[in-house]
Amino acid sequence: MSNQNQTLFDKLNIQDAFRSVENDNFLRKSRLIRYSILLLTLLITTFFFTYHLGTDLFRGTTDNITEGQLWNSKAVVADRTFPLLKSRINYNKEIDKVKSEVLPNFKVIQGTNDRVVQDVLAILDTNTLFRNYNFDEKIKKSYINNFGSLKKDIKERINYFYSKGIIDKDKSDINNSSIVVINDKYEQTILNLDNVFELEDVEQKIRMLLRNNVEEQIYSDVSSQVLKLIEPNLIFSSNLTNERIKLAVNNIPKNEEIIAKGQILVNKNDRLSEKQVRVLKSYFSSIDASDDNVSSFFLLLGSLGHASLILLLLIFYLKNIRTRIFTDNFQLIILCIIFVVTALLSWISLEVNSTFSIEYLIFVPAFSMMTAIIFDSRTAFYFTVISALLIAGIRGNDYSTALFHLFAGAVASYTVRDIQNRTQMFKSIFFIFLGYSFPLIVFFFERSSSLSELLNNTILISTNSVLSPLITFGLIFILERFSNFSTDLQLKEYDNPDHPLLKKMSDIAPGTYQHSLNVAMLAERSAIAIGANPVYCKVSSLYHDIGKMKKPEYFVENQIDIGNKHDQMSPKKSAKIIIDHVNYGVELAKQYKLPNRMVDIILMHHGTTLVQYFYNKAIEEAKDPSMVSEDDYRYPGPKPRSREAALIMLCDTAEAISHIKNYTSDELDAILQKVILDRISDGQFDESGISVKELQIVKFTIVKNLIGMGHKRIQYKEAPKSIKTDYEI
Repeated sequence: MSNQNQTLFDKLNIQDAFRSVENDNFLRKSRLIRYSILLLTLLITTFFFTYHLGTDLFRGTTDNITEGQLWNSKAVVADRTFPLLKSRINYNKEIDKVKSEVLPNFKVIQGTNDRVVQDVLAILDTNTLFRNYNFDEKIKKSYINNFGSLKKDIKERINYFYSKGIIDKDKSDINNSSIVVINDKYEQTILNLDNVFELEDVEQKIRMLLRNNVEEQIYSDVSSQVLKLIEPNLIFSSNLTNERIKLAVNNIPKNEEIIAKGQILVNKNDRLSEKQVRVLKSYFSSIDASDDNVSSFFLLLGSLGHASLILLLLIFYLKNIRTRIFTDNFQLIILCIIFVVTALLSWISLEVNSTFSIEYLIFVPAFSMMTAIIFDSRTAFYFTVISALLIAGIRGNDYSTALFHLFAGAVASYTVRDIQNRTQMFKSIFFIFLGYSFPLIVFFFERSSSLSELLNNTILISTNSVLSPLITFGLIFILERFSNFSTDLQLKEYDNPDHPLLKKMSDIAPGTYQHSLNVAMLAERSAIAIGANPVYCKVSSLYHDIGKMKKPEYFVENQIDIGNKHDQMSPKKSAKIIIDHVNYGVELAKQYKLPNRMVDIILMHHGTTLVQYFYNKAIEEAKDPSMVSEDDYRYPGPKPRSREAALIMLCDTAEAISHIKNYTSDELDAILQKVILDRISDGQFDESGISVKELQIVKFTIVKNLIGMGHKRIQYKEAPKSIKTDYEI
């Protein structure tokens, strides 16, 4: 492959990679998109704070009040008369009971009886039968003699069936013993279900009547025609039935009793009973409802402010401490999605009617681990704190639930801090369980909860502990599989000397391979020094020069015991070969399915710099220097668009320079300072976000490590011949 020219497909592939970087950069860096993401996050989160505005009987300002809680505030005395609301469970039981008692409603289809009788008799008429079927005279005479009796019997039967009613539903599907029948005048009649007929029963009885009175040879055909005419006259109406159910539900009183003004609702240090919890919630709900419009407006305003405060804490951290995340819209939207999902699960934990404490199934540990793996453990811990505040806010200042998830989430993020492989995630199950268990036991003693409640909650935290790593594993897989994003976990899989590309490079271009190892070491240490991503820098550096494998002998580090092939070539052609290693590197990266983040480094590690040596040589050899186009000697770019790309560019250059001769520390420092100034004046770092201070730190780190790599050994004196050395003994 290395000896072949690029195909049109290969060139298009590389062009697509360039366009992809350009488009990706706009989407990732656009301020409009960034602030739109934050605004949308705020609005969605506020919705979860305010959904209960005037619509939810059971949601008020005291969602955090729970049975068994110790009331540490002052005694509450009712300053008004108010209704005690029924418990959600009892109210729902009454609704279910009322629904089961509402009778199914059926509409009467008028005229069905007469129409069916007329049509059936027309089929059984002698003239019709004798015209359609051939009978001998004896059969005809017998049928004529019996027709009067058959006509009378079938007419009476059909009239009887319709007088009782034929329904269009199976009786087994009706849970009541009676039904309501409504005619065109909306007059209602209640019928016993046992007294009406199913269509199947009617068909069976008519079939038996015909069998006894119709000739065998025509029975099947005649009965089939007759039965097609039989139809129900009582049609089930779901609309009428549902209206009656709705009316019945609306008539259920929501109040259990009326509590008088001046009554003491709870004393300080009371252990709250189930009824006291309902009394307090009812009392505060009545206060909120005293002025619906004003209360709703201020509650909406307060909820918006509450959500804003929590989101601002996250923004403050990202903007000041993790700028790389805040300025990358893709990374920001990942955090915002987790933020919104946490809010959603908190809201669901309140809305779902359950006897279990389903707030323990808010998967904060999963989100904490995911944040630690995608970003870093410090961000994960801070985000866990934010998540706990969010849960407490949406659940009505629910401190205990927030503390549960804060403790478990922090432990979970710590367990994957130094994760080396995906299966390590599942080792966190035990630690997540411990993280939930300690608060559970503490609150069990504080609230004097029952053992059954402790057991139920233990089952729930066990479920969360098991599911959280699975959720983390699945979400990270989806993120890596379907987006232009690679986690450090995925990148670590490429930090493997047995990877086919690295093995191939060590065989074909050993000098480039050693150069890449050195650059990877320098980049990793420089990244640590300035707080960039060391894994990304190290792994990307290992593969940044894979394009040199196409023509390794044209790169000086691989010219072992051979002359310099560029001596016999024009500067322009030499420059093209050098520049093409970027294009071929992208081609190889696509072929081996390297993550897009690594492809970006291949494209950016030279930026749009000038191949200075061959450009200067072209100027010297040209008769007219003005005819030498600088564009022919520049890399296509793009320029570095991240701190990681910028420091890799610098490490790449520094490692190459260090092999020209043995420099002292001061000499190397001066050379790198000039390189940095040249890159700055050339605009190479303009889009990277790296500061001058960080460049100086990178320079210091590079110099220190390059000098260390090139340290001298002590030349030991030769031992006297009379003294035997170790290897001679």
